[in-house]
Amino acid sequence: FVKRFHFLSAFRDQPKQVGALISAAPSLQPHTLLLCLLILLILTLINLRGIKEAGAVFLLPTYGFLGAIGTVLLIGAYKVLTSHGPPVPVESIAHLAPMVSQPVGLWIVLKAFASGCTAMTGVEAVSNGVRVFREPVVQTAKRTLSLIVGILIALLALIAWLCHAYQIGATDPGQPGYESVISQLVRAVIGHGAFYYFTLATVTVMLCLSANTAFADFPRLFQIIARDGFLPESFAERGRRLVFSNGVFALSTLSGLLLILFDGVTDRLIPLYAIGAFLAFTLSQLGMVFHWRKQKDQRIAFPLAINALGAVATGVTLIIVLISKFTEGGWISAIAVPVFVTVFFAIRRHYLHVARQTTTAQPLVFARVHDPVVVVPIRSWNLASRKAMKFAVEQSSIAYGVYVEREENKTEISDEDWLKFIAEPAAAAGWRPPELRRLPSPYRVLFGSFFGFIDELEKEHPGRRISIIIPTIIVNKWYQVFLHNHRAILLIAALYLRRDKRIVWSTVPWFLDSLALSPPEERRYP
Repeated sequence: FVKRFHFLSAFRDQPKQVGALISAAPSLQPHTLLLCLLILLILTLINLRGIKEAGAVFLLPTYGFLGAIGTVLLIGAYKVLTSHGPPVPVESIAHLAPMVSQPVGLWIVLKAFASGCTAMTGVEAVSNGVRVFREPVVQTAKRTLSLIVGILIALLALIAWLCHAYQIGATDPGQPGYESVISQLVRAVIGHGAFYYFTLATVTVMLCLSANTAFADFPRLFQIIARDGFLPESFAERGRRLVFSNGVFALSTLSGLLLILFDGVTDRLIPLYAIGAFLAFTLSQLGMVFHWRKQKDQRIAFPLAINALGAVATGVTLIIVLISKFTEGGWISAIAVPVFVTVFFAIRRHYLHVARQTTTAQPLVFARVHDPVVVVPIRSWNLASRKAMKFAVEQSSIAYGVYVEREENKTEISDEDWLKFIAEPAAAAGWRPPELRRLPSPYRVLFGSFFGFIDELEKEHPGRRISIIIPTIIVNKWYQVFLHNHRAILLIAALYLRRDKRIVWSTVPWFLDSLALSPPEERRYP
């Protein structure tokens, strides 16, 4: 579970999407957070639907982005090479104010290195999805990764060179007048025409798709962790559309909370992702080092050296990023990582404890046992309590109907009704008639007197189980739920908290039918 912070890539890219959108439409800047959350919601809904052939869906936007941004960079490079002196931008851009010169110290170098390394994250998506590549899998994944790295190097180098030539610098995403570097570069090279909006549109769509990487990998990662017992078991189960729905919900919830916390500003979010990503890189490289050391093959020296070098490089990067970005949000990852690991192992210990408590190798023992003592809480005589009482009498020869008398409903069920509707029909059918117990509750305590009666039954019948049959009415419209008091649910919750091993309980539901208009005495039940 070393990549547990992969969900941070979801909100790492969302503010960039919005940044590209705001650069083209500055009036949307006050709505940055809302746009981030809207994109997150759209991605969540799409992934819950279970899209097939995602690669084909992403193919056209990817080629569109590469074509648009590649055209801009080639035109810009041509203008720089053919101009005598600094190139003249097609549309004026706001140059940065000259900075006070200062010597290049170690701290500046480390911060620049850390910022540059954060731009390199994302290529791990290839390693996460190796199994979906076509045969030969390893060679195809290698070629794909090499192509991605090559394109990334070319784009970064050309953008940095052209920004230096056109004197373009980054602006503060949280301040008015923000414009992304890409937007400034496109305006400087080709102007503010139709191609500008097309390029910014492809950048926005491409960043939306890049944020989807987390939705593709994070639920699967949670499934692996849950399968090993370090997360709730529900994360290992697929939904109706064969996606890990609980993992998608967890990802969208965590991402949404952090977007709200950091107001959707990219610079505040990147340190969190970078620390988690480079921690994962370092641990995975160290894992490969230990893997190669266990091999007895003599040809492991080269791969061992490569992975050791990778572990050192990513480990040093992790330390630099953590130190340089600590006050900018890196402290959250420094606290969150140990907390998450502690929670994971606590969940694992719980599952191990449950296994020790419940695992058995003993066969089922069939012996003569006494009938349980059955108790049916009754509020009034209706079809639900009638069905529950019939089930109780058929289950045991010792059955009680318990009626808690509170001041406002003392006469809701009378002795005559009990004799007429329950005792006499039971005796006529050859069953032992159940007994009615009236329990006073002068202080309106909901279950105090009821559980007192249960304690008396346990003392009176030490060798028997106590079975509580709870009649419930099930409404046929969701909004009708709010029209009932749900005492059955409260009673079940109280039984859970009581933790009495001699007590078992079950519910006998009566389902309301909106079309059943006949009198109650004419209705039948199974």
